[in-house]
Amino acid sequence: MHALSMLLAPLLPLIASALSPLQNQVPLSASGICGTTYLPVSYQGIEQQLALTAFPQTRSFYASSGPSPGYAIDSLIHFTGIPAGSSGCTLGVSFTYEYNISSTGSTLLNVYNLLDDDITKYSNYAGYYPEGGSGEPSSADGLWGSLTLDGEAHTVNSAACTGNMSFLVGIASQDQAGTVSFQDAGDNLSGIGGFYLSFDC
Repeated sequence: MHALSMLLAPLLPLIASALSPLQNQVPLSASGICGTTYLPVSYQGIEQQLALTAFPQTRSFYASSGPSPGYAIDSLIHFTGIPAGSSGCTLGVSFTYEYNISSTGSTLLNVYNLLDDDITKYSNYAGYYPEGGSGEPSSADGLWGSLTLDGEAHTVNSAACTGNMSFLVGIASQDQAGTVSFQDAGDNLSGIGGFYLSFDC
């Protein structure tokens, strides 16, 4: 085997894990959070200037806006496999250990609860904004909540549970530049490092 291949071989599983969607769609035991808690199955970026482009699902949250209308990158957050009969689905964010959140400029985030629970229906910006623009997507029921990621735990809002739930999160300002990003590394061993969904409280 080539020397470089031998050196990289032990790292390949870690690299693949970092690039792949979250797979631990099983309940977490999260301190201070009631009920059953799920991590996102994936994050997915959508970009206004590349409205027809479907970007891959990853573990990274990224939201950005430009200083003028016409530039926005939002994040879709997908949860799947919520058991039938579950109640009180609550979206929150928690960072249970020292965590690197990168933010500049205008950092207030708006959160929209997407009404269609088919997470494969739309995979690009045009699917959620068929007439262009930004702000409230066409498949949402109005602004659902706002928050700033400051490393603290926050509850966004609650809604009736469905089998799959998706949320669109973007920079609130339409005329000020801002960027917020983090790498979600939460799992069943290390706990939550980003968004989560809890239910049956």
